Amino acid sequence: MQSSDVNFIEADGCHIPRNDRFFDWVISCDVFEHIEKEKRCPFLAENLRVANAGMILAAPFFSPEIKSAEEEVNVFHYQLFHQNHPWLIEHIANGLPDLEETLRFLKAMGLSYEIIHNNHLDLWKIIQKITIAGIQEPDELNFYYNNFIYPKDIIKGTLTSAHDYYRTILYVKKERKVINFAEKIATPEGMLIETEKFETLDRYITNSLKQIASLRQAVGERDQAVQTLTEQMAERDEQMNAIMASWSWKLTAPLRALKTLFFNKSTTQ
Repeated sequence: MQSSDVNFIEADGCHIPRNDRFFDWVISCDVFEHIEKEKRCPFLAENLRVANAGMILAAPFFSPEIKSAEEEVNVFHYQLFHQNHPWLIEHIANGLPDLEETLRFLKAMGLSYEIIHNNHLDLWKIIQKITIAGIQEPDELNFYYNNFIYPKDIIKGTLTSAHDYYRTILYVKKERKVINFAEKIATPEGMLIETEKFETLDRYITNSLKQIASLRQAVGERDQAVQTLTEQMAERDEQMNAIMASWSWKLTAPLRALKTLFFNKSTTQ
């Protein structure tokens, strides 16, 4: 990884080459789930060591619902491109982090935290499929989400509400004077996704995927026709090889040679 930023540092998240409390805040977004299970607690400890005020940790944490959603999106990616999703397959291989285990670790360090949830799970699946299929330009999709959906797609969280949302954000505080971030968020009732917008997106991707399926069927039929023609040509080649290997073909070889010689002389004259 390269950057023109003079402050850019490339380092192991478990061994950050900076002094204690070097940064005001440390932010880790969609990284935690890519770390091997045995390195997750050392990663948290090291990130908190170099943080002065606190750390913001955003990641999907394990629940049967989230695991199923990731597997569904990965299958969708495989159906389109005949390979696993490069990020999700790593989630599946490493196993998603355990939220209760992470909170126990923070409590053991004597740290306070707030739980926030983002990305309603059903909506997350739809947006991922739109992105994978290339139905909508990423910039346009991000603009729509950030301006019209995001304000209603983030809630103050609990352990019991985690399975409804894809991403959990832990607002970890090392200083008591740090503000309570969750107080700035509306109540869960005010943050529910508007049904009409959700259904609009659902219809949008359903119709688009039908178009993709139709195109894939047409391509499949064309490929089948090419395969049939290839097999027919191979069969004819086998027949020709069989004829050329036969005794009758060998016996008539002199006659064919004379015919060729006579033809060439006639052409010359």
